[in-house]
Amino acid sequence: MGLTSLDNPEQFPVKCCREELPLEDVVSTMGTRNRKRYISRTEEQAVPADERIYCPRAKCGQWIHPNSKGPRPGTRLCTQCRAKVCCACREFAHGPWPCADDESLKTVLDMAKDNKWQRCTKCHYMVEKVDGCNHILCRCGYHFWYV
Repeated sequence: MGLTSLDNPEQFPVKCCREELPLEDVVSTMGTRNRKRYISRTEEQAVPADERIYCPRAKCGQWIHPNSKGPRPGTRLCTQCRAKVCCACREFAHGPWPCADDESLKTVLDMAKDNKWQRCTKCHYMVEKVDGCNHILCRCGYHFWYV
């Protein structure tokens, strides 16, 4: 159950009869790697969805812990790929320039519009509907409609 819940936000955290199982009981059955993943996911879920920051690097997407400080105020460092992320716009850190001047973000958003991609309104993660219904469950746990 614990391993399944790591990959499915609907099944996280592990519950029995609608009651959340104690963290210690769940992780005691896991190997070191999955134990760390489960604890990290628990910490992630404790942060309100609209306050979570994820790495903007397409091949990473790792949740960035609030205690992960970046090299400058207002930034965080992705522990997975070492990308520096702006806490305000949640894109790659852009030094002293204001968020609105991020040309690469504008390019990606234009590409998203052309390809009919959408962003989660809570965490701003980009999603693409491949098939199925228009209901989307984002990795942050937020439900929205793909329109």
